[in-house]
Formats: sequence, C-alpha cells, structure tokens
Amino acid sequence: MPPGLEADYFDGRSARAIRVSLRVENGMLRIVGDALDLSVPVASIDWPERRSRGVRMAHLKGGGSLHCSSGVAWDAWARDQGLGDSLVVRAQQSWRLAVGAIAALIAVCAAFYLWGVPVAARVIVRLVPPGVDARVGEIVLDTLRDQEIVAPSAIEWEQQERIRTAFAAAVGRTWPPGDRPALHLRFYESALGANALALPGGTIIVTDDMVRLLADREDVMLGVLAHEIGHVRERHSMRALVQVSLLGAVAGLAYGDYSAVLAGVPAVLGQMAYSRDFERRADDESIRLLRANGISPEVMAMLFQRLQAESHRRAKEAKHFDLGIALASHPADEERMRRFQAAAHEGSMAR
Repeated sequence: MPPGLEADYFDGRSARAIRVSLRVENGMLRIVGDALDLSVPVASIDWPERRSRGVRMAHLKGGGSLHCSSGVAWDAWARDQGLGDSLVVRAQQSWRLAVGAIAALIAVCAAFYLWGVPVAARVIVRLVPPGVDARVGEIVLDTLRDQEIVAPSAIEWEQQERIRTAFAAAVGRTWPPGDRPALHLRFYESALGANALALPGGTIIVTDDMVRLLADREDVMLGVLAHEIGHVRERHSMRALVQVSLLGAVAGLAYGDYSAVLAGVPAVLGQMAYSRDFERRADDESIRLLRANGISPEVMAMLFQRLQAESHRRAKEAKHFDLGIALASHPADEERMRRFQAAAHEGSMAR
C-alpha cells in the first residue's frame, strides 16, 4: 500500500492542528492521526481550486478541514489517488488553453458586435411605434441646437422654398402616396460644412454650405435628399440608436454607470457613422428617385468631387467637423461613385 500524505487536520471547533496521514480507499478518504481515525466519502469533500502556490486545502462536512503546506506533495498524492484537477482548473493552469479561451471570447464579442447587435436592433425597431421616431428626432435636433452645432439658416426663404417644391415633386413622381414617409426639410447654418442628414421621424437637415455647394445643380441636390429619404424609410437612425443602447447596456453590465451612457445617446446619434449596408440601401433610394425623374444617377459623381474639394479646403482652414451620419463624412466615396456610375450604365442598357 502506498504511503499516505502527511497533512494537518482541523476539526472546525478548535485551532489545534492534528497531524494526520491521508489515504483513499474504495471511494473513502481515510484520515488517520493521534487518537483519530475517520473515513469520509471523497465525493462529499470540497476540493478548492488548485493554485500555483500556497497551502493546499480540502473542506469536510461539519466544518473540518485538511491543510498541506507542500503543494508539490499534495499534487503528486492527488494524482496517484485519481483526484486529478477538473477541466476548468486544468484550463486555468495551461497557457495554451487560456490563450484559446481569450481568442474564443474575442470571437464571440466580435460576432455579437457584427451580427448580434444589428439583428437585435432590427427586431426591436420593428416593435417600436413610428411615432416614437418623431419624438427622438426632436430630442436630437434640440441637442444639436443646444450644442450650437446648427444655427438659423442664412439661405433666402425663396431659395429654400424652391428646393422644397422641387423635392416634393420629385418624391411624388417616385413613390405612391401610401409609400411616402413623412418628411420635413429644414435648412441650418452649421460648422458641419456641406452636409445633409436624416433624423428619426423624417426630419432632413440640409446645411447652408450644401445648398451653396450645389446651387447650380438641383439634380444633384435631389439625389442628396433622396439618399436621406432612404435612411428615413429604413429607420436607420433608430436602428443606430438601439445599437448604441444595446452596446451601452452591455458596457453598463461590465463596468457600471449605464445612466451616463443613456444621457449621451442623443449626441452619439449625431456622431456615429452608418454601416456600409445602410449606405448602400440609402443610395438605392437615391438611384430610384433620380431614375423616376429622368436624371442619370451618374450626376452624383459631381457631389463627391465637390465634397472632396470642399473637405480639403476646410481642412486647411482647420474648420472641419465630422458628423458621422452626415453625407459628407460617409466613407468609401470611390466605392459609392462607382455604384452610381454602374446604376447609370444599367439604366442606359435598359433603355
């Protein structure tokens, strides 16, 4: 019979240690010492997680415990007795498994961010009454005003009305009455530069710089506004809001202070870029309106060319301010230009 392991036994009632020998026999742990002979079912013993250093312990029912100062001797005895570490402990003691667990966690988090959050946001927005969008849009607009990101427009009222009239006519030729979203076109002076953006509820903001940039190209302006219609129809800003809230909730669970995340949501809406999928779907609506009004989608190339020139000019003047959901700060202009050019080519082939 192999020698037992030397350890200290505490009965849970006094601080006096009794030197004992430990041995496993037929599923029972024999604890033998001075005037002591106990047999305890191995399955009933609490074996704390093994650590790389420190005293090894085991807790018995009734408050007793076993202590061994030699971790090496305890671990060797436990292996000999078939009391190996659990899978969790082995994983924690293995750097390879630890690295694998970290990689798996990163993969799960990435999948949640890339696919889980967008899918959840889409489902949640479908359950939100459209009337909520208008209220959220008002809050965002108030935030933009309070932060002095937008100010009253300097564009003449007559010019604003010409754009509104042309826009309404183009929308009427594109979508049947029952399929048109409620739209409210507003003009503001802004540090955003030449931009247009859609707020929840159908408010479309056009900056004075955008009006000036396209003063001679009403056809391009219609394409810009139709792009924003795409965001309104698809409720992209509400979906973006829900995604921010979901990510904030996860961050709140991990780090606390979720209230601070909620307090910043209106401002976040004004600083967050749409996904490429959102942009493609919005561009599809722009192409649809341009075609319905006999305008080649290729005219949108003029927009990107002028925006790039304007961006370079403003960067030199140190006045550039990015607003993620605004048209001028959308990424991948070259890709989008090719998309409009391809749509123009498809339209000419169809004719």
